[in-house]
Amino acid sequence: MNLTAGRTYTFSTCPNNAAGGSCFGTATYDTRLDIWNSTCTTLLASNDDVTCASGFIFRSALAYTPTTSGRRRPG
Repeated sequence: MNLTAGRTYTFSTCPNNAAGGSCFGTATYDTRLDIWNSTCTTLLASNDDVTCASGFIFRSALAYTPTTSGRRRPG
């Protein structure tokens, strides 16, 4: 995916996005999200950090703002 520096991207496994915004994920099971840099160092992580508006627990959500633009590969 192509990311733009300074723009915030939200990733969520909640049916109702707890990180802000509209519906993104549909997971009904325990989830985890991680963002790593090119040397596999964790930049952000979310593991069971949110309770979705729908009442699901053990969901994850991240808001990430890259400092550089470019193509990133989902892992």
